[in-house]
Amino acid sequence: MLPPREKSPRCTGAVYKLGLFRLWVTAPMKNCPYCGYSNYDHATLCRKCDNSFVPTGGTFYQARTYWIGPDRAKVIRGRALSLIVLGLLIKVYWGGYGPWPTIDLPILVTLRAFLEPLLLYGGAVLWLFGWIGCYI
Repeated sequence: MLPPREKSPRCTGAVYKLGLFRLWVTAPMKNCPYCGYSNYDHATLCRKCDNSFVPTGGTFYQARTYWIGPDRAKVIRGRALSLIVLGLLIKVYWGGYGPWPTIDLPILVTLRAFLEPLLLYGGAVLWLFGWIGCYI
């Protein structure tokens, strides 16, 4: 004869009375993959969250693979906009469009002539690439 045991929350099963003693016979248990609750081994639904243990016969779709991906494309677009803003700042501040004096050093004029179209047009192309790249 086995001594009586107290009932624990994870130990469910049948109770058999043998005279003055109770005998606990526990059924095999399995844990729910969603909530972690202990269920009988033959259960098809979780008793706590009602999710199914048995896979349904639904259609499974493979996740779409992207060349760049939406998250990385957003980062590319953000950096491209910062290039465009920097190109516009160079155009306005070094180009003589404001009331401030124009910088006329030869090395800076050469640098401005190189950087301005590179930042403006390169930023625009990179921004478009960020939008197109997230769908490729």
